Amino acid sequence: MKKFLRRMSGIVLAIVMAFTMLPSLPTVAAAAGSFDKQTITMHFKPASQWDKVYTYIKQGKNWDTIPEYSYIGDWPGAEIEKDSQNDGWYSFTIIMSKNELHCKFTNNKGIETKNDVGFTPDKEITEKWVTMSSNDQDAVVSDTKPSGWVDSVSNPPVKPVVKGESPKLNADKTVTFNLDATGDYKDETDVRLMGTVPGTNWDDGLQMEKKGDFFTVTTGKLEPGIYQYKFLIDKNGKNSWITDPANSEIKDGNSKLVVPGLESKTLTVTEGAALELPDKLNLYKADGTEEQVSVTYKLKDKNDKVTLKDNSLEVAKKSGIKEVKLVATAGSETSEITAKVVAEQYTYNIYFYDSNAAHMDVNAADVHMWEIGGPDIEPASFTEKVKLDDGNEWLKASITTDLKNIGMIPRSKGGWSWQTDNHTFNNADAKKSVDLYIVYGDKNTYTELPAIKEQRERKVIVEYERQNNDYDGWNIYSWNSGFGKETEIYTQEINGKHYIIVPVKDSEADMNLGFCVRRSGKAEADKWLEKDGGDHSIFVPANQTIVKAKLVQGKGVTEVLPYNKGYEMKGNEDKISFYYRDDSLMTADNEKSLDGKVKVVINGTAMICHTMQRQSVMNMM
Repeated sequence: MKKFLRRMSGIVLAIVMAFTMLPSLPTVAAAAGSFDKQTITMHFKPASQWDKVYTYIKQGKNWDTIPEYSYIGDWPGAEIEKDSQNDGWYSFTIIMSKNELHCKFTNNKGIETKNDVGFTPDKEITEKWVTMSSNDQDAVVSDTKPSGWVDSVSNPPVKPVVKGESPKLNADKTVTFNLDATGDYKDETDVRLMGTVPGTNWDDGLQMEKKGDFFTVTTGKLEPGIYQYKFLIDKNGKNSWITDPANSEIKDGNSKLVVPGLESKTLTVTEGAALELPDKLNLYKADGTEEQVSVTYKLKDKNDKVTLKDNSLEVAKKSGIKEVKLVATAGSETSEITAKVVAEQYTYNIYFYDSNAAHMDVNAADVHMWEIGGPDIEPASFTEKVKLDDGNEWLKASITTDLKNIGMIPRSKGGWSWQTDNHTFNNADAKKSVDLYIVYGDKNTYTELPAIKEQRERKVIVEYERQNNDYDGWNIYSWNSGFGKETEIYTQEINGKHYIIVPVKDSEADMNLGFCVRRSGKAEADKWLEKDGGDHSIFVPANQTIVKAKLVQGKGVTEVLPYNKGYEMKGNEDKISFYYRDDSLMTADNEKSLDGKVKVVINGTAMICHTMQRQSVMNMM
């Protein structure tokens, strides 16, 4: 609380307490009936004559694929048949495990039901009728038969007839992917292979060429392993992700490719020093399973400057050899191992500290590594938590490499749900062993144990309002919160309102939190099922730990509550506004506990502030 000591006559004093009513108890859904399987029949009548009707179906709060009907889980889903007894209606029946159901209907020509037809059946057999009053309109759902309805029998959505083989593992270990170009995708011109298959990624991928009845692409030679992929189809500027219709193997919502065989590796050996080769390698089986198997090694080509004894490899100093090829054997399986030969190697011990306890676990974090000006190298794994001289516990990772100039990003293990700044180190003195210290929120890379400046916990609290109270799957996607290349935070219901609480990285500078609001499913391809408006931003001053705003469906950010900033002089209005907020009480939804307890004292006169839902105002002449 601050005093304003200068006497000012004729000034209106507005004492403002900015509070936000954060709800506290989540709503608990009513329990469904006691059954394991549910039969669901849906009848749909479009607003106008559609050539074909498709349904897209998911299950659960995260919009997961239904295993028995995975072919319906990629947009536009699968075709449903005309009802045999009721003109203008289309019907289907599915049997699935008890769960929440979501579906949409489309003609696959740009017209679809705008809302999610979603519900959790409370009985073993459920039947519903869905209509549209006009195209591009929300679906209207009824549990009551229309007048004149004749009961009929309906089938599951039509499983598409798959043409061609995909993926096809060729004799030279290249792989050919094919997508039928005569059916639903006959008019497409831009189809790409995306995923973890070498030569692709989830951002660009390999362009597929239309040849005859197929879109097709063949990779280079692939090493044994398990890969994931999807096809990305550009439909008039709108991306459509689909799994491979010819491949029934699914992993994490993506099509799965297995290249069977014994794992290959690239290792590094220092001249004049022995390298212990791994005792076991991964064996990938055609059924998609893998196991660690014991291996033996032999040199592919003999050389008097290279010694292999048991699993120990040594290359003579100044040998001039750049790499050594070995053959690993496990039973009837073999693979090629490459050992890159270097003159020197350096050991980097990387110590990492984060005030967030959830990040401080060897199973929760690793270090993304790369050569400055060069490619990525294998991530460094944290292997232990150690207590250093400052009394704090640090995660420790050690790598040995021939690189002198390295880049490092501690992050969520194997992913990017959170990450630090980019850190670099140039071993200009060619030290054989170097200790490096990285503190979350600090851009510096230290070679001596630093004093830790604790990071403030900061957040932006967004109250989200949707007219139809349909919040399942809606989330904020932010690209600059400081917690990874992307932050995905879902709505939560507290005290009858819906909030999205976005953590924001501590900073000494003001920032604009950029984000968009979208509806997502669990699968990677379903992250952008629907979007509410365009990009949004909320200004976050550096001196604020909590900023609260309101966002309304179709309108964007409509309000940002006053900051916790002491006072504000408003000369144009002849006013001074005093602000007070207890951030901890605000977060705990306990602002009302301050009612009547906060005072502003001016020249010895105390004025009591009273809380309201959003702010309290007291005008004094």
